[in-house]
Amino acid sequence: MNTKLTEIYEAIRRFPTAESIGLGEPETVSMELFRFVTKHVPVGTDMRILDLGCGLGRSSAPFVDYLSNGGGHLVGVDVVERMTAFCSEVIGSRYSNASFYACSVPDSYLFEQQRNNPTILPPIEKILARHEPFDLVMAFSVFTHLLPEEMDAYFSLFNHILKPDGRLVLTFLFLDEWTRPKIRNRALPSMISRDTPNPMPEPGRVCFSSPSNPRAVVAIAIDDVLAMVKAHGFQPEQIHFGSWRAMPSETFQDALVLQREHTIPADFDPKRYLALHEDVARSGIDPAQHYLIWGKKERRPYK
Repeated sequence: MNTKLTEIYEAIRRFPTAESIGLGEPETVSMELFRFVTKHVPVGTDMRILDLGCGLGRSSAPFVDYLSNGGGHLVGVDVVERMTAFCSEVIGSRYSNASFYACSVPDSYLFEQQRNNPTILPPIEKILARHEPFDLVMAFSVFTHLLPEEMDAYFSLFNHILKPDGRLVLTFLFLDEWTRPKIRNRALPSMISRDTPNPMPEPGRVCFSSPSNPRAVVAIAIDDVLAMVKAHGFQPEQIHFGSWRAMPSETFQDALVLQREHTIPADFDPKRYLALHEDVARSGIDPAQHYLIWGKKERRPYK
């Protein structure tokens, strides 16, 4: 490991609330996530990556270092301004290919964390509009705090910021035939808190570890997530089950690798598409991206 990453991990260890922000040794967790993503997703050094909910930069750091070898760039966003300031100071000062922003987001759980912040943060859509679409969007330990309607808002956002051939890597706690009985029997520590009922009721479509703080840890039915994914034009490329299930795994949480459901036709001509649709040309949106998200549904000709 190089000196820059060693210094970054040491700074994360010294951050006052590092332990409460994420369990585990920063370097260990960081490299576990990096190895998982690069093993299952093709990641080039020239890619553009978004780390959604970057926190103190544990997931960002090894990717920034990797991308620095080929001109790639990482953007990290979070609702906690002191964390993104920390990332800018500790990571951004060592690598020129990283940008970190504090922003407001479309879900009430994280909005509650913003209430005590006197700064009015710009919405995430405005922040990301400054950047070109991303090859890869990562969100670790974000969807485990959201209700289904809040997850849905993020998938709408992904449709606007992901390249046509881009991928999403998202983590969840899935409810299925394996986890439901274990949760009911209080056999999964991730779903137990100080006020977890004993005995635990039968998990429904959504299950909370804490009745008094529902979004502290959220598990959701896997079929509901897959239906949401399909509704937004994505399809699962891979599903990996995590060690939170009390089983060996590469990751702690369950992970989904997603791609767009539809591919660009082999004879798609981006110049011809822009010539046929002046509104698309005026918008500045990538023609292939427009076709995948809107054009196909609107039956727009492309040749």
